[in-house]
Amino acid sequence: MAAVNNFRAEGWSNTNIPEFLKQMRLKLDERRLHQYDDPGPIRDKLFQDSYEHKGTEFDDCKECCDTGYTISRCQRGDGATRLLDEPFVHFGNVASSNQLQISATERNRIQKEHEAICFEMEAAGVLQEYPCVVVRGICDYADSHKNKGWQNYAAATAAAYAKGLLAMIPAIDATSSAQSTERSSPQHPTNITNMTFGNNADGIQTQNFHGNVQFGRR
Repeated sequence: MAAVNNFRAEGWSNTNIPEFLKQMRLKLDERRLHQYDDPGPIRDKLFQDSYEHKGTEFDDCKECCDTGYTISRCQRGDGATRLLDEPFVHFGNVASSNQLQISATERNRIQKEHEAICFEMEAAGVLQEYPCVVVRGICDYADSHKNKGWQNYAAATAAAYAKGLLAMIPAIDATSSAQSTERSSPQHPTNITNMTFGNNADGIQTQNFHGNVQFGRR
């Protein structure tokens, strides 16, 4: 976890994430070249909490929702604005569930009660068996307006962060590392919180395993 702490201490200036994104795009063919571009603030639609999606899950918000109910980046404060292709990095509790989180009301409740900074669906199962860092690219606001418009870019930014994180980890001898792992027993996170939300009886887990990581857009 020293690499995560070093990354956090050094801040944005030394991460090279924008450069990693550029390098990735250079390896793409022309057909896929722009699939991983930053969609930009014009496609960053945060709707007011009380305004629900008006169409089906397959309908784009621009076709069925009133953009007069959106909150622009500049209205959210200085912390919500950034340069193009320079996504922010956030550290905190990650909430993990076996169903999509698509309720602004439940999102706000869980965030307030458990200080969760994002929601996802895979990490809890992994963390039960193997200690690791959770890196997530954020592509929506966990409300009823969920869409796939930011998914490719979110995946690219998460991969760029992971590459930067790995670059901070010193190389080790694989043989000695394997022997050390065999002698030690698996370590499990101890501060797991179980909870339920919405109508899902299966529940949700949040935890902060030495500083879980969220990476994505604002």
